[in-house]
Amino acid sequence: YAFNGRIHPLRNAPYLYYLSAALDILTRHRLTFWEIQNACLAFSLTAAGLACYLGLRKGAGCPPLLSFLLSSAYVISPALLGAAYSFDLFMTVYASPFVPLAVASCVRGCVRPSFSADAWLAASLAGAWLAHPPVALWLTVGVVVVRAAVFLRKPSWKVLASGTCALGLGAIL
Repeated sequence: YAFNGRIHPLRNAPYLYYLSAALDILTRHRLTFWEIQNACLAFSLTAAGLACYLGLRKGAGCPPLLSFLLSSAYVISPALLGAAYSFDLFMTVYASPFVPLAVASCVRGCVRPSFSADAWLAASLAGAWLAHPPVALWLTVGVVVVRAAVFLRKPSWKVLASGTCALGLGAIL
């Protein structure tokens, strides 16, 4: 059993263990199991808002106010909050910071191909796989379909090489 009484094997969602251990150490072991779980949820939601804001600013080039409003809407959306509070799908919330980063990196890589965008994409997908494999699976499939469609529309060896390097980086991560 995990720290909160549920079964979460390490191979399934190690992000939960790493984050809860880090928060436990930072708080000097003063929090109960449930407080650690709530702190992990709060941290992940805050990180999701920041990741969405940065993704909108860097990936899509949105103005600051619009990015703030859209990232706030992402964090307080019923789809995200309902996953935690109605269905106890905490792993979905833990994966929420990585989704906007992956989408923004995919958009940026389609508009302006670069190794930087592909590396951010690989890192965000790797983080999603650590947090919650089912979310990471549909996110990875979606990104691959979009990137393949863009490549087939306008083939380029540079884009193919950059994508291949990022795939290797993602596999290592």
